[in-house]
This record gives sequence, structure tokens and C-alpha cells, in this order.
Amino acid sequence: MGGNRSDSISINVKYGPKNTSVLVSPSDETVEGSSVTLTCSSDANPAATYTWYKENGNPDHKALKTGPQLDFVSIQSSDSGEYYCAAENLLGENRSDSISINVKYGPKNTSVLVSPSGETVEGSSVTLTCSSDANPAATYTWYKEN
Repeated sequence: MGGNRSDSISINVKYGPKNTSVLVSPSDETVEGSSVTLTCSSDANPAATYTWYKENGNPDHKALKTGPQLDFVSIQSSDSGEYYCAAENLLGENRSDSISINVKYGPKNTSVLVSPSGETVEGSSVTLTCSSDANPAATYTWYKEN
């Protein structure tokens, strides 16, 4: 018994973005001045467009950039924070989980505070406090010049 086979047809199912995620490269410790790239990806048909946001330090929730990648050529301590991307096509939108960027940097703005300030009388108590801006927190070593 013979049979006829029909021509094949193509079915192209369209759907909104799903499984949106962010990849950080390099994935190890982020050091100030280094180059860092965040890459957004999702499963969508037709392909999604991407928009980047920084959660903290951006009260108006304005977009930082559009495109699949967010590049930091020389990342700074002020770039630390939570980032996410939103993937969108004509059929919907899907947001990635936030990813935390914690930029490490050496001590800067180091200063010494004398308490009480002003004239110091022999036999009185004086406290010297050293402080600096560093991530991770700095350890301190005291020296006397003469």
C-alpha cells in the first residue's frame, strides 16, 4: 500500500523573553582600574533588546545603557552596586536577578585626627585616630618620625 507524504511546513513559535541572566567577566575579584564586562542574555523569539539598570544610587531608575553588554573600561569604587538587565521584545519583558559588583581598592584619603585638638599639656591624655577609605578595610601601623 503506497502513501503520499505532504510537503513539510515550518512552525515558528514566538514568545517573550525568559531565563534572563547576567554574566560578569572576569568572574573573580573586581579591582579598581580593571576592565569588567557584564553580559545579558535571555531566551526569546524574536530576539530581545537589552537595557541596563543600577539598583542603588539610581533613584529615578533611569536606564544606564542599551545593548547586550555593559562595559567598564576602568572600573571605579563608585561603580560598586547592584546591576540588572531587562530583556524585551514585542511579546513581553523579563528582568534578570540583580548581580552585585563590589570594587576593591587600596587605602586613600588617609588622615590622622588628634583628640583633644589644640595645645597638648605634658601628662595629659591624647588620642590619635587614623582613618582612610579602603575596600577591604585597611589595617594601620603607627610610626614616629624622629
